[in-house]
Amino acid sequence: MLMIGIASLGLGVLFGNAPPFLHINDVLQQAAQYAQECGEQTLATRHNLGFAAVSSVSCGNDPVGYSRVVIVGDVYYGGLNTACPNTLACRNISITVSRINQPELKSSITLMLADY
Repeated sequence: MLMIGIASLGLGVLFGNAPPFLHINDVLQQAAQYAQECGEQTLATRHNLGFAAVSSVSCGNDPVGYSRVVIVGDVYYGGLNTACPNTLACRNISITVSRINQPELKSSITLMLADY
């Protein structure tokens, strides 16, 4: 019986340390989902209105407790040293979502849109 008590004490300590890490994972997962949502809105705008319509990106209101930063890059043309297809116009869009009260917890995605 004493051995079971000692073993359960060790497990209790391990599980006692888990909640802060679970919270961090939850915040990062939410930030990634919000970044993906904004990326999908950007791709839908590109699809529906064309490449020129993506000169600025608005993803609506920021989610409660999160801050969303969208950077739309300049147009560049494809060549040998770029991921952009040869002779096409391209634009990179960077989307970063972070927790307002924990700015170190953030998720970023980068999209490359091509004008084809």
